[in-house]
Amino acid sequence: MHVAQPLGDYLPYDLIVDSGQEIHRVQIKTVTKPESDKPNKFGFSLKSGLEGHPYHDGSLDFFGLIILPLRTIYIVPQHKLSGKVKAYTYPEDPNSAGSLETYKEGWNLLEKVFVLYIELFKC
Repeated sequence: MHVAQPLGDYLPYDLIVDSGQEIHRVQIKTVTKPESDKPNKFGFSLKSGLEGHPYHDGSLDFFGLIILPLRTIYIVPQHKLSGKVKAYTYPEDPNSAGSLETYKEGWNLLEKVFVLYIELFKC
């Protein structure tokens, strides 16, 4: 597996992951604190660019939603969040019915990429 970080800050994705079979464009979003109204609710801003628009379909393949203090990763296909400007996860609630919980710690192929990203960039 190979990971590349594009130069500049003008693309809608942060990483390119080449598995040897496919190439995926991944946008990383991180949080450090839970939402103020619920201690187990983490919100991710999904806005793109200076004007804060939602990401367009086809502009990336996956979101890597990372809760830094918990070192928890959600690898979510972009089409699951299409048009949204906010996404919520509930990583410490085993009874959560949140729509993104099925992506928690998923997809071993990409998991190493995000751990490497955290370690390299001290997010």
